[in-house]
Amino acid sequence: MMKLVYGLGINDADYQISFRIDGKHKMCPYYQKWKNLMHRCSFTDRQRSFENNKLSEDWVYFSKFKMWMESQNWVGLELDKDILSEGTGLYSAETCAFVPRRINTLLNYQKYKIGKCAIGVIYEEPVTSNSRPYIALISIKGKRKYLGVHKTAEAAHKAWQWAKAEQIEDAIGWYATQDCFRTEIADSLMKRVWDIRNDHANNRETKEY
Repeated sequence: MMKLVYGLGINDADYQISFRIDGKHKMCPYYQKWKNLMHRCSFTDRQRSFENNKLSEDWVYFSKFKMWMESQNWVGLELDKDILSEGTGLYSAETCAFVPRRINTLLNYQKYKIGKCAIGVIYEEPVTSNSRPYIALISIKGKRKYLGVHKTAEAAHKAWQWAKAEQIEDAIGWYATQDCFRTEIADSLMKRVWDIRNDHANNRETKEY
């Protein structure tokens, strides 16, 4: 019986996927991407950010994923499933795209949603009656940028909304200068900007984007 990769994937490669060059172990880049994908979608992965990941039936087979990847501009880029398909968590040929890291991390909001607070808001127990207990923050290049302290959670969240819309819009402008630019990626990201700004203007909480 064939051993499944991470209990999920079927390696049906018709060639050797790993080898040694000058004493160093090398792996086929197509297989490495696919193996990482199997890890993200496996039932054995307990990381919170991966728990809702799903995999298309085709991509269970390495050969199907490789065929798709060969048709893509992928060198130096990261596989994203969220930009073209909001909230499905599905890895498939229709929902995925290779994008630069700066673009891939734009929609990573889960670790900045703490407890019952809205996205981008942290509550700290007030020291005095005049304290501003709600802190607004945003992640830029993997580092937290503080957006001020606020009396209410709503005000802190609105500060995050304004900053997040600007961050995505700036990233789209940068992305438009890259050789890997794809119009559908930029359009989908711009829709997030409009949605967040619409929430801001109408005093609505942005629960996902």
